[in-house]
Amino acid sequence: FTMGSTAEDVRAAEAACAAEQRASGSLAALSVPRCRGRFDAEVPAGEVVLPTFAIDRTEVTRGAYDACVRAGACRAIPGLPMRPADVALPVDRATFADAVAHCPFRKGRLPSEAEWERAARGSRGPWPWGRAHGPGRANGGRARGERADVEGADGDEDDHDGHAGLAPVGRFPDGASPFGLLDVAGNVWEWTSGFFSREAPQVAGSFDPRGPAVGDERTIRG
Repeated sequence: FTMGSTAEDVRAAEAACAAEQRASGSLAALSVPRCRGRFDAEVPAGEVVLPTFAIDRTEVTRGAYDACVRAGACRAIPGLPMRPADVALPVDRATFADAVAHCPFRKGRLPSEAEWERAARGSRGPWPWGRAHGPGRANGGRARGERADVEGADGDEDDHDGHAGLAPVGRFPDGASPFGLLDVAGNVWEWTSGFFSREAPQVAGSFDPRGPAVGDERTIRG
């Protein structure tokens, strides 16, 4: 599959980002420049081959994570609400260590960045559903002119998509990837197994690229 973005993809993403920042009406003069260079780590696009793998179609729910906590295999996340109405919401505020601990409980592991993109990417463009962004496909919220906290929501505190904050997993079937993954755009960021590098994994190799072996930051996608 083609991993990463072309220069044309990056220009389109920067334009969409700037338009969203302006539409938010807050910090517009300061926030529009934040879009420039924000997607540079996604280039160049390159052909990548992966071994066969399986991946969950939805984000981990709070109910599923709580089962891991009750079994003694996962840490209780401070401040994470666990009311009956919250069990279908995705887990947020999870550290990388929390994610790594949860995966064996599900008899799995974190995906590599390349695996995540293969499963999440649309067949006709970088969005899971294709080339054009549109309403009703993701819980995205409005831009605030600032980067999201990796422990918080990918979607913002706004109800124009029908949810004031996080949405229960799987509520946007029109945003599914060709493999049926849901919420890979919007809702919460998702951890991958790799370290972050400004050099995209597809630059290092075309077969099952894993990125650098060491680093200071882990890679999130979403």
